[in-house]
Amino acid sequence: MSVARARSIAGFVVVSGLLSLGLGCQGTGADEAEDRNGEGGGGHGGGGGDAAGGGGGRAGGAGSGGGSQQGAGGGGSNGTGGLTGSGGAGMGSGGVTGAGGAATGGLGGSAAGGAGGALGGSGGVPGGSGGAGGGGGSGGGGVASTFRCTQLLGGVPTADWFIDGVFDGHVGAGHWELQGSTGINHWRGVDDEVWKSAPTHPCAQGSGSPDRVVLVPWGHNEGDAAYWRQKIEEAITAIRTNRPSAKQIVVQPPVGSPSCTGNYPGKNFNALKSAIAQVVGGDVVAGLTVQFDECNGYKGTSGVLMPEAAKVVAGTLGKHYAP
Repeated sequence: MSVARARSIAGFVVVSGLLSLGLGCQGTGADEAEDRNGEGGGGHGGGGGDAAGGGGGRAGGAGSGGGSQQGAGGGGSNGTGGLTGSGGAGMGSGGVTGAGGAATGGLGGSAAGGAGGALGGSGGVPGGSGGAGGGGGSGGGGVASTFRCTQLLGGVPTADWFIDGVFDGHVGAGHWELQGSTGINHWRGVDDEVWKSAPTHPCAQGSGSPDRVVLVPWGHNEGDAAYWRQKIEEAITAIRTNRPSAKQIVVQPPVGSPSCTGNYPGKNFNALKSAIAQVVGGDVVAGLTVQFDECNGYKGTSGVLMPEAAKVVAGTLGKHYAP
């Protein structure tokens, strides 16, 4: 059995290497009825970008001469023979502080001018500029962080990757709970009974009153970006009503692939990608898109994951959401 690989591309993780599992791309749908009412374990959502901002660039040179553009040391560019160099005491400007960095350029150094007729010291290397601030991380814009309790509002396949010992091994046990595994039509209902059920795998603290909610938009239906945007926005309204304690809402795409059109996550992959991009802003952020480049990680039309594929997804998302 080959080992699946995950590679990150600008906020996406493409999982490959599952061909030897010997699984077909399109399922018969025989398990679909059971999938509709499936319940599973919790999950961990949330924010932060994958990549931290740059560390502010290189520290400005510790310059043993004048640190700004030209060291003032050593009696200028040409020491006059016989005169004692003035000894560049010029303080280097130290470079601009990088937005990520606070890198301080060297103190301009007190390089003494050349003795007697020797040429005055050149004043050292100019202090480096502090470097440009690093850009924000890709994917999920602020998802990764520490939260007391994250509640996962899952689709049917969500419980497949919420695997104790794999996902929890990264995010930490006791910080994630699964409110349910069902379709978007339930999560968008403000008064739906799904909000009243006890969570599976409850948080150690704050269970039922999460400070972060992760929504996985999923359903046995197809639609364009406008269709999914409306559904997601209605679900966000329901979250604000039923979980007012939530400080952050993460919209986590279901695991899918545009080439796997035999299941719903594949059929809706591009539409969901576009819809999620349209609803993010403020306390609503996008989760990490995990994409299979092969279809043999699925079974059935619901997008339910095969066990080995589920472990790969659990590890990938667990690392992404790890505090």
